[in-house]
Order: sequence, then structure tokens, then C-alpha cells
Amino acid sequence: MNNEMKNSKIRCKGCLVLVYVFLALTLASIFVSFLNVIGAAVKSTNELNVKYEAGSWQYEEAFIGSSNISNSMVPYEKGEFSSRSFMIAMNIMKILAERLPVLLILIFLRQLLLVIRKDYTPFKENCVKWVRIIGIVMILQGVFGNLLIQAGISTVVFHSLVIYNPLNLTNVFVGMLILVLAEIFQYGSVLQEEQDTTL
Repeated sequence: MNNEMKNSKIRCKGCLVLVYVFLALTLASIFVSFLNVIGAAVKSTNELNVKYEAGSWQYEEAFIGSSNISNSMVPYEKGEFSSRSFMIAMNIMKILAERLPVLLILIFLRQLLLVIRKDYTPFKENCVKWVRIIGIVMILQGVFGNLLIQAGISTVVFHSLVIYNPLNLTNVFVGMLILVLAEIFQYGSVLQEEQDTTL
């Protein structure tokens, strides 16, 4: 094995370590959100207080942490609502719309890095598949993430459907760039295959 291949394997291993760290942090974040849901469900109503101040919804989580959610995410300023319902719904919606897509992307990124580490090249059909999937998840999260949170909170907490500018253009744009990258990998994969068959 030459030095370049050894260096590539070391870099890939370093990237895998980072992915595992982020996987652990994401799983911990999901676990804490579940604990906050359980805490909000069992605490007395007097201990739960969600307030609207200075253009954002603010509250101390039932188990650990605090939240400050902008009015653009929850487009209500007034109205009768239950702090318990708000906290439970917000934690569940954040898990579904934000943390699970991140978890999926990290799992697919891990798969991609394992293929690169094994084959010493990103120009393999499996790599193209994982890069495409990551791009699609990014686009789906950008289109449906805020929509899911807004629809869930407005329906469960405020009993009416209100959606305000749910599109996350940054995630959609990044997802499209990743899909372009997948096409470049696809082209590289074809060239790699041709080169391998001529040798």
C-alpha cells in the first residue's frame, strides 16, 4: 500500500470518527427531547410556562434546557393554548422535522465513507447512491421540515392550521448542490469503470 492510499485511509477514518461523534450527539439530542416530552406530560400545569415575548416563544423545558422559538416558526402571537400541549408538540415536531433527517443524513454519510474507505475511491456506484440519497433528504427537509412543525403546532396547540413561509431555501439549495455532486460522481464512476476494464 503506497503512502497516498495510507493517507486517504487515515483521512477517511478521521471523517468516520467525526460522523460517529455527530451521530452520538444527535441520538443524545433525540433522547433529551423524549425526556422533555415525558417531563411535560407528567409535570403539573403550574410548572409549565410558555410565554410570547419580543417576537419569540420562550420556555424552560420540562427536563433539561430551554427553548426560544421565533414567531416565523410558530406564527401566532395571542390566543388560548396549553403550555403542556405546546411543549410536547414542539419537541415531537422537532424530532420528526429536524433531528431525524440529520440522523438519516449521518447514517448515509457513514455508509458513503465506508464505501470510500473500502474501495479507495468515491467513484463507485454505491457512493453515487448514498450521495443522491443525502441530497434528496436535504431537499425534503428543506421543503417539509418547517411545514411539519408549523402544521403540527398550529393544529395541535392552537386548533387551526396556519402556515407561514415554511420553505427552507438553504437546505433546498444545499440538497440541489449535493445532487449535482452525485451526477459528477456518476460520471467519475463511469470513467473509473472504463479505466478498470481497459487495464
